[in-house]
Amino acid sequence: MPRPLVDGALGRADARDRGGAAYVDVADLGTADDEITTAIDVSAVLPVRWDAIHAHASQASPYEELPEPLQHEFLATDRLRLVRGDDVLGTT
Repeated sequence: MPRPLVDGALGRADARDRGGAAYVDVADLGTADDEITTAIDVSAVLPVRWDAIHAHASQASPYEELPEPLQHEFLATDRLRLVRGDDVLGTT
């Protein structure tokens, strides 16, 4: 996830306010925008993604409490980072 999107979802809250040392520093969450090499619009399958999230009844979804526009921002686009190799698809 891009860091600005993570910051928006967390409301720039300090990680220590959510449980202390067990949590990472908020500044370390997400991926720097310039490191994201590919963004794929998956909005056409968003209902299937929500079905999959809801199928895990024993787990709480972090997306449920977000405003709908922010839910869409997180779930309707897959953001990827090329770690090694060549960008053979020319997506960067």
